[in-house]
Amino acid sequence: MWSRPLLSLSLFAVLQPLVYAQNLSGVCPAYDGLVYTDANNQSYAIYCNSDSSPGSYTNQNTASFAACMAVCDTAGSACQSVTYTTGGACYLKAGFSSNTTASGVYSAQKFTAPPYPAPQLNYANASTGCGTPLPAGITPGGTSTSVNVTYGGLTRSYRIHIPSLYDIHKASPLILSFHGRGSSPGLNEQESGLDKINWNPYGIVVYPQGINGAQWQGDPMAVGIGEDDTGFTDYLITAIQSQYCIDTGRTFATGMSNGGGFSGILACNSSLSSRFAAFGMHSGAFYTNTTDIQCTSPSTVLTSNNLVGTCAPGHTIPLLEVHGTADGTIPYLGGARRGYCLPTIAHWVSDWAARDGLSTTANMTYLYNNPNVTRFEYGGAGGMVTHVQVGGMDHVWAQTANGAPIDSTPLMINHFYRWTNPNGPTFDYLNVPAASNVTASSTATTSASSTSTSASSTSTSSSSASSGSTSASSPASTSASTTSTAPAS
Repeated sequence: MWSRPLLSLSLFAVLQPLVYAQNLSGVCPAYDGLVYTDANNQSYAIYCNSDSSPGSYTNQNTASFAACMAVCDTAGSACQSVTYTTGGACYLKAGFSSNTTASGVYSAQKFTAPPYPAPQLNYANASTGCGTPLPAGITPGGTSTSVNVTYGGLTRSYRIHIPSLYDIHKASPLILSFHGRGSSPGLNEQESGLDKINWNPYGIVVYPQGINGAQWQGDPMAVGIGEDDTGFTDYLITAIQSQYCIDTGRTFATGMSNGGGFSGILACNSSLSSRFAAFGMHSGAFYTNTTDIQCTSPSTVLTSNNLVGTCAPGHTIPLLEVHGTADGTIPYLGGARRGYCLPTIAHWVSDWAARDGLSTTANMTYLYNNPNVTRFEYGGAGGMVTHVQVGGMDHVWAQTANGAPIDSTPLMINHFYRWTNPNGPTFDYLNVPAASNVTASSTATTSASSTSTSASSTSTSSSSASSGSTSASSPASTSASTTSTAPAS
Protein backbone atom coordinates (compact mmCIF):
# COMPACT_ATOMS: atom_id res chain seq x y z
CA MET A 1 0.00 0.00 0.00
CA TRP A 2 1.02 3.58 -0.52
CA SER A 3 1.24 6.20 2.21
CA ARG A 4 -0.87 9.34 2.34
CA PRO A 5 1.34 12.42 2.97
CA LEU A 6 0.93 14.20 6.27
CA LEU A 7 -0.91 17.45 5.70
CA SER A 8 -0.26 20.61 7.66
CA LEU A 9 -2.69 21.28 10.48
CA SER A 10 -1.80 24.74 11.74
CA LEU A 11 -2.09 25.74 15.37
CA PHE A 12 -3.74 28.92 14.21
CA ALA A 13 -7.06 29.22 16.04
CA VAL A 14 -9.97 30.11 13.80
CA LEU A 15 -13.10 31.27 15.55
CA GLN A 16 -15.44 29.65 13.06
CA PRO A 17 -18.57 27.60 13.81
CA LEU A 18 -17.38 24.06 13.09
CA VAL A 19 -20.06 21.45 12.61
CA TYR A 20 -21.09 20.13 16.00
CA ALA A 21 -22.22 16.55 15.98
CA GLN A 22 -22.74 15.60 19.59
CA ASN A 23 -26.43 14.93 19.01
CA LEU A 24 -25.91 12.64 16.02
CA SER A 25 -26.51 8.96 16.59
CA GLY A 26 -23.37 8.08 14.63
CA VAL A 27 -20.27 9.66 13.18
CA CYS A 28 -19.91 7.53 10.06
CA PRO A 29 -20.79 7.82 7.26
CA ALA A 30 -22.24 11.29 7.85
CA TYR A 31 -18.92 12.94 8.67
CA ASP A 32 -16.58 11.06 6.36
CA GLY A 33 -13.94 13.58 5.24
CA LEU A 34 -15.46 16.28 7.44
CA VAL A 35 -14.95 17.63 10.96
CA TYR A 36 -16.72 16.09 13.94
CA THR A 37 -16.64 17.96 17.25
CA ASP A 38 -17.15 15.72 20.26
CA ALA A 39 -18.72 16.36 23.65
CA ASN A 40 -15.38 17.65 24.98
CA ASN A 41 -15.29 20.29 22.23
CA GLN A 42 -12.34 18.57 20.53
CA SER A 43 -12.52 18.56 16.73
CA TYR A 44 -11.53 15.54 14.66
CA ALA A 45 -11.14 14.95 10.93
CA ILE A 46 -13.08 11.75 10.25
CA TYR A 47 -12.14 8.94 7.86
CA CYS A 48 -14.79 6.22 7.59
CA ASN A 49 -13.76 2.76 6.43
CA SER A 50 -10.12 3.78 6.71
CA ASP A 51 -7.21 2.49 8.75
CA SER A 52 -4.37 4.87 9.56
CA SER A 53 -0.71 4.91 10.40
CA PRO A 54 1.47 5.12 12.44
CA GLY A 55 0.82 2.23 14.76
CA SER A 56 -0.82 2.62 18.14
CA TYR A 57 0.97 3.11 21.43
CA THR A 58 -1.89 1.56 23.40
CA ASN A 59 -5.39 0.20 22.90
CA GLN A 60 -8.53 -0.62 24.83
CA ASN A 61 -12.14 -1.52 24.17
CA THR A 62 -14.80 1.20 23.96
CA ALA A 63 -18.51 1.13 23.28
CA SER A 64 -18.42 3.41 20.25
CA PHE A 65 -16.27 5.44 17.87
CA ALA A 66 -17.24 8.58 19.78
CA ALA A 67 -16.18 6.96 23.05
CA CYS A 68 -12.84 6.09 21.45
CA MET A 69 -12.30 9.76 20.61
CA ALA A 70 -13.21 10.68 24.19
CA VAL A 71 -10.41 8.41 25.44
CA CYS A 72 -8.03 10.26 23.10
CA ASP A 73 -9.26 13.54 24.59
CA THR A 74 -8.36 12.32 28.07
CA ALA A 75 -4.88 11.32 26.89
CA GLY A 76 -4.15 14.92 25.94
CA SER A 77 -1.28 15.72 23.56
CA ALA A 78 0.02 12.15 23.73
CA CYS A 79 -2.87 11.08 21.52
CA GLN A 80 -3.21 12.72 18.09
CA SER A 81 -5.38 10.18 16.30
CA VAL A 82 -7.41 7.04 16.88
CA THR A 83 -8.54 4.01 14.93
CA TYR A 84 -11.71 2.19 15.96
CA THR A 85 -12.95 -1.19 14.75
CA THR A 86 -16.49 -2.54 14.71
CA GLY A 87 -15.36 -5.12 17.25
CA GLY A 88 -14.94 -2.32 19.80
CA ALA A 89 -11.16 -2.01 19.75
CA CYS A 90 -9.89 1.55 20.18
CA TYR A 91 -6.27 2.23 19.12
CA LEU A 92 -4.61 5.43 20.36
CA LYS A 93 -1.83 6.87 18.19
CA ALA A 94 0.79 9.55 18.68
CA GLY A 95 0.42 10.97 15.18
CA PHE A 96 -1.23 10.64 11.79
CA SER A 97 0.73 10.10 8.58
CA SER A 98 -1.45 8.09 6.21
CA ASN A 99 -4.68 6.21 5.79
CA THR A 100 -5.75 3.22 3.72
CA THR A 101 -9.15 1.83 2.81
CA ALA A 102 -10.35 -0.78 5.32
CA SER A 103 -13.96 -1.91 5.69
CA GLY A 104 -15.37 -1.64 9.19
CA VAL A 105 -12.46 0.45 10.45
CA TYR A 106 -12.80 4.13 11.40
CA SER A 107 -10.05 6.68 11.96
CA ALA A 108 -10.06 10.17 13.43
CA GLN A 109 -7.35 12.80 13.61
CA LYS A 110 -7.32 15.73 16.01
CA PHE A 111 -7.98 18.79 13.91
CA THR A 112 -7.08 22.44 14.28
CA ALA A 113 -8.22 24.62 11.42
CA PRO A 114 -5.38 25.95 9.26
CA PRO A 115 -5.22 29.68 8.59
CA TYR A 116 -7.12 31.22 5.75
CA PRO A 117 -4.84 31.17 2.68
CA ALA A 118 -2.81 34.39 2.66
CA PRO A 119 -3.62 37.09 1.85
CA GLN A 120 -7.06 38.04 3.12
CA LEU A 121 -7.93 40.75 0.62
CA ASN A 122 -11.64 40.78 1.31
CA TYR A 123 -11.79 44.54 0.86
CA ALA A 124 -10.60 44.11 -2.74
CA ASN A 125 -11.90 40.73 -3.85
CA ALA A 126 -15.17 40.16 -1.99
CA SER A 127 -18.10 39.33 -4.27
CA THR A 128 -21.56 40.89 -4.09
CA GLY A 129 -22.84 37.79 -2.29
CA CYS A 130 -20.88 38.53 0.89
CA GLY A 131 -23.25 38.92 3.83
CA THR A 132 -26.01 36.93 2.12
CA PRO A 133 -27.49 34.11 4.24
CA LEU A 134 -27.04 30.63 2.84
CA PRO A 135 -29.92 29.27 0.76
CA ALA A 136 -32.41 27.06 2.58
CA GLY A 137 -31.16 23.51 3.00
CA ILE A 138 -27.49 24.36 2.48
CA THR A 139 -25.27 24.25 5.57
CA PRO A 140 -21.49 24.60 6.06
CA GLY A 141 -19.94 21.16 6.18
CA GLY A 142 -23.20 19.49 5.24
CA THR A 143 -23.94 17.12 2.39
CA SER A 144 -23.35 18.68 -1.00
CA THR A 145 -26.51 19.94 -2.68
CA SER A 146 -27.71 19.61 -6.28
CA VAL A 147 -29.12 22.76 -7.87
CA ASN A 148 -31.03 23.12 -11.16
CA VAL A 149 -30.81 26.28 -13.26
CA THR A 150 -31.98 27.33 -16.71
CA TYR A 151 -29.36 28.45 -19.19
CA GLY A 152 -29.73 28.81 -22.96
CA GLY A 153 -33.22 27.34 -22.83
CA LEU A 154 -31.92 24.17 -21.18
CA THR A 155 -32.15 22.88 -17.64
CA ARG A 156 -28.60 22.60 -16.36
CA SER A 157 -27.46 21.50 -12.92
CA TYR A 158 -24.52 21.58 -10.56
CA ARG A 159 -23.56 20.20 -7.17
CA ILE A 160 -22.23 22.60 -4.55
CA HIS A 161 -20.18 21.94 -1.42
CA ILE A 162 -19.96 24.59 1.32
CA PRO A 163 -16.98 23.94 3.63
CA SER A 164 -17.37 23.72 7.40
CA LEU A 165 -15.39 26.94 7.90
CA TYR A 166 -17.49 29.05 5.53
CA ASP A 167 -18.31 32.52 6.84
CA ILE A 168 -20.78 34.73 4.95
CA HIS A 169 -18.57 37.71 5.79
CA LYS A 170 -15.23 36.20 4.69
CA ALA A 171 -14.58 35.75 0.97
CA SER A 172 -14.02 32.08 0.11
CA PRO A 173 -12.04 30.68 -2.80
CA LEU A 174 -14.22 29.07 -5.49
CA ILE A 175 -13.23 25.85 -7.26
CA LEU A 176 -15.13 24.59 -10.31
CA SER A 177 -14.51 20.89 -10.88
CA PHE A 178 -15.63 19.23 -14.12
CA HIS A 179 -16.31 15.48 -14.33
CA GLY A 180 -15.13 13.16 -17.09
CA ARG A 181 -17.26 12.14 -20.07
CA GLY A 182 -20.05 9.85 -18.95
CA SER A 183 -19.41 10.60 -15.28
CA SER A 184 -21.29 12.86 -12.86
CA PRO A 185 -20.77 15.61 -10.26
CA GLY A 186 -21.23 13.12 -7.44
CA LEU A 187 -18.56 10.78 -8.76
CA ASN A 188 -16.23 13.70 -9.40
CA GLU A 189 -16.66 14.84 -5.81
CA GLN A 190 -15.90 11.34 -4.56
CA GLU A 191 -12.83 10.78 -6.74
CA SER A 192 -11.28 14.22 -6.21
CA GLY A 193 -11.80 14.58 -2.45
CA LEU A 194 -12.15 18.33 -2.90
CA ASP A 195 -14.75 18.28 -0.13
CA LYS A 196 -12.28 16.97 2.46
CA ILE A 197 -11.61 19.56 5.11
CA ASN A 198 -7.95 18.59 5.56
CA TRP A 199 -7.30 19.46 1.92
CA ASN A 200 -9.79 22.22 1.28
CA PRO A 201 -11.04 23.82 4.52
CA TYR A 202 -12.19 27.13 3.02
CA GLY A 203 -12.96 26.73 -0.68
CA ILE A 204 -16.50 26.40 -2.03
CA VAL A 205 -16.58 23.67 -4.67
CA VAL A 206 -19.03 23.63 -7.58
CA TYR A 207 -19.34 20.46 -9.66
CA PRO A 208 -21.26 21.28 -12.88
CA GLN A 209 -23.12 18.58 -14.82
CA GLY A 210 -22.38 18.05 -18.51
CA ILE A 211 -25.09 17.46 -21.14
CA ASN A 212 -25.61 15.34 -24.28
CA GLY A 213 -23.97 12.25 -22.86
CA ALA A 214 -22.40 14.12 -19.95
CA GLN A 215 -19.50 15.57 -21.90
CA TRP A 216 -17.98 19.03 -22.25
CA GLN A 217 -16.88 21.20 -25.12
CA GLY A 218 -13.54 19.98 -26.36
CA ASP A 219 -14.82 16.41 -26.64
CA PRO A 220 -15.47 14.92 -30.11
CA MET A 221 -19.13 14.32 -29.21
CA ALA A 222 -19.61 18.07 -28.63
CA VAL A 223 -18.36 19.09 -32.08
CA GLY A 224 -21.00 20.80 -34.23
CA ILE A 225 -23.97 20.46 -31.86
CA GLY A 226 -23.98 24.01 -30.49
CA GLU A 227 -23.13 23.04 -26.92
CA ASP A 228 -22.27 26.17 -24.92
CA ASP A 229 -20.45 24.96 -21.84
CA THR A 230 -18.16 28.00 -21.79
CA GLY A 231 -21.17 30.31 -21.62
CA PHE A 232 -22.74 28.15 -18.92
CA THR A 233 -19.51 28.33 -16.90
CA ASP A 234 -19.42 32.11 -17.22
CA TYR A 235 -23.05 32.24 -16.06
CA LEU A 236 -22.33 29.93 -13.12
CA ILE A 237 -19.44 32.04 -11.83
CA THR A 238 -21.59 35.17 -11.86
CA ALA A 239 -24.48 33.38 -10.16
CA ILE A 240 -22.32 31.84 -7.42
CA GLN A 241 -20.59 35.16 -6.75
CA SER A 242 -23.97 36.82 -6.22
CA GLN A 243 -25.26 34.14 -3.83
CA TYR A 244 -22.14 33.36 -1.78
CA CYS A 245 -19.18 35.28 -0.36
CA ILE A 246 -16.52 34.58 -2.98
CA ASP A 247 -12.94 35.79 -3.31
CA THR A 248 -13.16 36.89 -6.95
CA GLY A 249 -9.38 36.78 -7.21
CA ARG A 250 -9.36 33.09 -6.30
CA THR A 251 -11.60 31.29 -8.74
CA PHE A 252 -10.03 28.06 -9.99
CA ALA A 253 -10.92 25.34 -12.49
CA THR A 254 -10.03 21.68 -12.43
CA GLY A 255 -11.38 18.51 -13.95
CA MET A 256 -10.88 14.86 -14.73
CA SER A 257 -10.33 13.50 -18.24
CA ASN A 258 -12.78 15.34 -20.56
CA GLY A 259 -13.36 17.68 -17.60
CA GLY A 260 -9.62 18.32 -17.49
CA GLY A 261 -9.67 18.93 -21.22
CA PHE A 262 -12.51 21.41 -20.75
CA SER A 263 -10.46 23.19 -18.08
CA GLY A 264 -7.88 23.57 -20.84
CA ILE A 265 -10.57 25.02 -23.12
CA LEU A 266 -11.42 27.57 -20.42
CA ALA A 267 -7.74 28.45 -20.04
CA CYS A 268 -7.56 29.07 -23.80
CA ASN A 269 -10.61 31.36 -23.86
CA SER A 270 -9.47 34.96 -24.32
CA SER A 271 -12.14 36.45 -22.04
CA LEU A 272 -13.29 33.65 -19.74
CA SER A 273 -9.74 32.68 -18.77
CA SER A 274 -9.46 36.05 -17.03
CA ARG A 275 -12.14 34.99 -14.54
CA PHE A 276 -9.87 32.19 -13.33
CA ALA A 277 -6.65 32.60 -11.35
CA ALA A 278 -5.22 29.12 -12.01
CA PHE A 279 -6.09 25.76 -13.55
CA GLY A 280 -5.56 22.12 -12.64
CA MET A 281 -6.07 19.19 -15.01
CA HIS A 282 -6.11 15.53 -14.06
CA SER A 283 -5.61 12.90 -16.76
CA GLY A 284 -6.73 15.55 -19.22
CA ALA A 285 -8.20 14.73 -22.65
CA PHE A 286 -6.63 17.46 -24.78
CA TYR A 287 -8.02 16.79 -28.25
CA THR A 288 -6.55 18.82 -31.10
CA ASN A 289 -8.42 19.55 -34.34
CA THR A 290 -5.92 17.42 -36.25
CA THR A 291 -7.75 14.35 -37.55
CA ASP A 292 -6.81 10.82 -36.63
CA ILE A 293 -5.63 10.16 -40.19
CA GLN A 294 -3.20 13.08 -39.89
CA CYS A 295 -2.05 12.05 -36.41
CA THR A 296 1.42 10.93 -37.40
CA SER A 297 3.41 12.78 -34.72
CA PRO A 298 1.62 13.35 -31.38
CA SER A 299 4.84 14.85 -29.98
CA THR A 300 4.73 17.74 -32.47
CA VAL A 301 1.02 18.08 -33.35
CA LEU A 302 -0.30 21.65 -33.18
CA THR A 303 -1.89 22.05 -29.73
CA SER A 304 -3.03 25.66 -30.14
CA ASN A 305 -6.02 24.57 -32.25
CA ASN A 306 -8.46 22.54 -30.16
CA LEU A 307 -12.00 21.36 -30.95
CA VAL A 308 -13.47 24.71 -29.88
CA GLY A 309 -11.09 27.16 -31.54
CA THR A 310 -7.66 28.71 -31.26
CA CYS A 311 -5.97 28.90 -27.88
CA ALA A 312 -5.66 32.58 -26.94
CA PRO A 313 -5.55 32.99 -23.13
CA GLY A 314 -6.30 36.40 -21.68
CA HIS A 315 -3.34 36.28 -19.27
CA THR A 316 -0.41 34.08 -18.30
CA ILE A 317 -1.86 30.84 -16.98
CA PRO A 318 -0.68 29.04 -13.81
CA LEU A 319 -1.40 25.43 -14.63
CA LEU A 320 -0.88 21.97 -13.10
CA GLU A 321 -1.45 18.71 -15.00
CA VAL A 322 -1.31 15.24 -13.39
CA HIS A 323 -1.21 12.15 -15.60
CA GLY A 324 -0.45 8.45 -15.25
CA THR A 325 2.00 6.80 -17.62
CA ALA A 326 -0.23 3.71 -17.88
CA ASP A 327 -3.37 5.67 -18.79
CA GLY A 328 -5.26 3.36 -21.13
CA THR A 329 -7.96 5.91 -21.96
CA ILE A 330 -6.04 9.12 -22.65
CA PRO A 331 -2.58 7.67 -23.38
CA TYR A 332 0.42 9.49 -22.00
CA LEU A 333 2.02 9.27 -25.45
CA GLY A 334 -1.10 10.54 -27.20
CA GLY A 335 -2.19 9.25 -30.60
CA ALA A 336 -5.31 8.87 -32.71
CA ARG A 337 -8.54 8.59 -30.73
CA ARG A 338 -12.21 9.03 -31.66
CA GLY A 339 -11.45 10.77 -34.95
CA TYR A 340 -8.89 13.25 -33.67
CA CYS A 341 -5.29 13.47 -32.49
CA LEU A 342 -4.24 13.58 -28.85
CA PRO A 343 -0.83 15.16 -28.18
CA THR A 344 1.71 13.56 -25.92
CA ILE A 345 1.27 14.97 -22.43
CA ALA A 346 4.88 16.17 -22.44
CA HIS A 347 4.27 18.11 -25.65
CA TRP A 348 1.00 19.61 -24.42
CA VAL A 349 2.56 20.83 -21.16
CA SER A 350 5.67 22.16 -22.89
CA ASP A 351 3.49 24.11 -25.34
CA TRP A 352 1.69 25.72 -22.41
CA ALA A 353 5.01 26.77 -20.92
CA ALA A 354 5.92 28.40 -24.23
CA ARG A 355 2.48 30.01 -24.43
CA ASP A 356 3.14 31.57 -21.01
CA GLY A 357 6.50 32.86 -22.20
CA LEU A 358 8.47 30.37 -20.09
CA SER A 359 11.46 28.25 -20.94
CA THR A 360 10.51 24.82 -22.22
CA THR A 361 13.29 23.31 -20.10
CA ALA A 362 11.81 22.01 -16.88
CA ASN A 363 13.23 21.49 -13.41
CA MET A 364 12.71 17.80 -12.65
CA THR A 365 12.28 16.39 -9.14
CA TYR A 366 10.95 13.28 -7.45
CA LEU A 367 7.98 13.93 -5.18
CA TYR A 368 7.83 12.29 -1.74
CA ASN A 369 11.29 10.82 -2.42
CA ASN A 370 9.51 8.46 -4.80
CA PRO A 371 11.13 7.92 -8.22
CA ASN A 372 7.75 6.77 -9.50
CA VAL A 373 6.34 10.31 -9.11
CA THR A 374 8.19 12.95 -11.12
CA ARG A 375 7.42 16.66 -11.13
CA PHE A 376 8.37 18.90 -14.05
CA GLU A 377 8.32 22.62 -13.24
CA TYR A 378 8.51 25.28 -15.94
CA GLY A 379 9.24 28.89 -15.09
CA GLY A 380 11.48 28.68 -12.05
CA ALA A 381 10.55 28.19 -8.40
CA GLY A 382 7.07 26.81 -7.93
CA GLY A 383 6.62 26.07 -11.63
CA MET A 384 3.94 28.36 -13.08
CA VAL A 385 3.35 25.45 -15.45
CA THR A 386 3.84 22.12 -13.67
CA HIS A 387 3.34 18.53 -14.74
CA VAL A 388 3.29 15.57 -12.35
CA GLN A 389 4.00 12.24 -14.03
CA VAL A 390 2.78 9.21 -12.06
CA GLY A 391 4.49 6.02 -13.16
CA GLY A 392 2.16 3.08 -13.71
CA MET A 393 -1.08 4.92 -12.93
CA ASP A 394 -4.11 4.35 -15.14
CA HIS A 395 -7.00 6.72 -15.91
CA VAL A 396 -7.89 7.67 -12.33
CA TRP A 397 -7.71 10.61 -9.95
CA ALA A 398 -4.73 9.88 -7.72
CA GLN A 399 -5.60 9.16 -4.08
CA THR A 400 -3.42 7.10 -1.79
CA ALA A 401 -6.55 5.65 -0.20
CA ASN A 402 -7.22 4.02 -3.58
CA GLY A 403 -3.69 2.71 -4.06
CA ALA A 404 -2.00 5.60 -5.88
CA PRO A 405 1.46 6.76 -4.77
CA ILE A 406 0.26 10.35 -4.27
CA ASP A 407 -2.75 12.43 -3.38
CA SER A 408 -3.01 14.85 -6.27
CA THR A 409 -5.67 17.14 -4.75
CA PRO A 410 -3.32 18.73 -2.16
CA LEU A 411 -0.86 19.40 -5.00
CA MET A 412 -3.59 21.25 -6.88
CA ILE A 413 -4.65 23.23 -3.83
CA ASN A 414 -1.04 24.26 -3.26
CA HIS A 415 -0.65 25.27 -6.90
CA PHE A 416 -3.83 27.35 -6.79
CA TYR A 417 -2.84 29.28 -3.67
CA ARG A 418 0.82 29.55 -4.59
CA TRP A 419 0.00 31.56 -7.69
CA THR A 420 -2.53 33.83 -6.00
CA ASN A 421 -0.20 34.90 -3.21
CA PRO A 422 1.28 38.37 -3.90
CA ASN A 423 4.27 37.46 -1.73
CA GLY A 424 5.34 35.05 -4.44
CA PRO A 425 5.25 31.27 -5.01
CA THR A 426 7.37 30.51 -1.96
CA PHE A 427 5.29 28.50 0.49
CA ASP A 428 2.92 25.58 0.16
CA TYR A 429 -0.43 26.01 1.87
CA LEU A 430 -0.58 22.30 2.68
CA ASN A 431 2.61 20.69 3.93
CA VAL A 432 3.65 17.73 1.79
CA PRO A 433 6.94 15.82 2.04
CA ALA A 434 9.85 17.53 0.33
CA ALA A 435 10.89 16.63 -3.18
CA SER A 436 14.37 15.40 -3.98
CA ASN A 437 16.32 16.50 -7.04
CA VAL A 438 17.15 13.74 -9.48
CA THR A 439 20.32 12.79 -11.27
CA ALA A 440 20.88 14.66 -14.56
CA SER A 441 18.76 13.25 -17.36
CA SER A 442 16.97 14.54 -20.43
CA THR A 443 13.95 12.31 -19.89
CA ALA A 444 12.03 11.05 -16.90
CA THR A 445 12.07 7.38 -16.08
CA THR A 446 10.45 5.65 -13.17
CA SER A 447 10.91 2.32 -11.52
CA ALA A 448 8.77 0.30 -9.22
CA SER A 449 8.61 1.64 -5.70
CA SER A 450 6.71 0.30 -2.75
CA THR A 451 5.42 1.63 0.48
CA SER A 452 3.54 -0.46 3.01
CA THR A 453 1.48 0.45 6.00
CA SER A 454 0.04 -1.90 8.54
CA ALA A 455 -3.25 -2.01 10.32
CA SER A 456 -4.04 -0.44 13.62
CA SER A 457 -1.23 -1.71 15.80
CA THR A 458 1.96 -1.35 13.72
CA SER A 459 3.21 0.43 10.62
CA THR A 460 6.31 0.42 8.46
CA SER A 461 7.16 2.25 5.26
CA SER A 462 9.98 2.41 2.78
CA SER A 463 10.85 4.68 -0.13
CA SER A 464 13.75 5.38 -2.40
CA ALA A 465 15.26 8.67 -3.49
CA SER A 466 17.94 10.13 -5.70
CA SER A 467 20.26 13.03 -5.10
CA GLY A 468 21.71 15.68 -7.37
CA SER A 469 20.02 18.32 -9.50
CA THR A 470 19.07 18.76 -13.10
CA SER A 471 16.73 20.20 -15.66
CA ALA A 472 14.94 18.20 -18.31
CA SER A 473 13.68 19.19 -21.71
CA SER A 474 10.45 17.22 -21.34
CA PRO A 475 8.99 14.25 -19.50
CA ALA A 476 8.89 10.89 -21.18
CA SER A 477 6.50 8.00 -20.75
CA THR A 478 7.33 4.95 -18.70
CA SER A 479 5.85 1.55 -18.17
CA ALA A 480 4.66 0.04 -14.92
CA SER A 481 1.67 -1.64 -13.37
CA THR A 482 -1.60 0.16 -13.02
CA THR A 483 -4.58 0.99 -10.86
CA SER A 484 -8.32 0.87 -11.61
CA THR A 485 -9.93 2.69 -14.49
CA ALA A 486 -12.41 5.57 -14.69
CA PRO A 487 -15.02 6.71 -17.25
CA ALA A 488 -13.73 7.02 -20.81
CA SER A 489 -13.09 10.39 -22.41
